[in-house]
Amino acid sequence: MRKYGIAIFIVMIFASVWMLSGYAKSDTQNKVFDYLVKIQGYKPSEIYSVKTQIGKAPLVSTQVIFKDETNARYFKRAR
Repeated sequence: MRKYGIAIFIVMIFASVWMLSGYAKSDTQNKVFDYLVKIQGYKPSEIYSVKTQIGKAPLVSTQVIFKDETNARYFKRAR
């Protein structure tokens, strides 16, 4: 019985981390997109993609690609 409790606890920890990282990625992407549109003055139609990744330490990096420069990538990094 105790083994099941430990296994469930471990699964809950991993699920929590997975959900929190998903939220952090989504929240960061939305903030960068809003910054580009509201502060920098870009039109949403000018933005090809905004993609956030979480790395080690935890390092959050967001890649922005504009429609007129699909070969260029711009990065916003949060610490």
